[in-house]
Amino acid sequence: MNHVITVQDVLTVISACFLFNNWKQAATNLKLLPVQLREAKRVLKISSDEVFEVWRHEEKAYLRGLEKEPPSDVLKVQYLETLKKLRAAE
Repeated sequence: MNHVITVQDVLTVISACFLFNNWKQAATNLKLLPVQLREAKRVLKISSDEVFEVWRHEEKAYLRGLEKEPPSDVLKVQYLETLKKLRAAE
């Protein structure tokens, strides 16, 4: 019996391998990360998990602040563009 291997067959195997490898990595992380986190907290002298929530809120606020360019940066770019136009007009 001849079986022709199709592109779909290959993609199915690749997808299955990808999912299996991700599952293995997640299982390993679930075992190792709690131990690593406890050690990091000990080394950094973090006594409470509440600090992580504070850090998360601070990071969220910081990232939200990056959504828009600072007005001073916008003005600098406009200034440079105006200088380019002036130079081209001369």
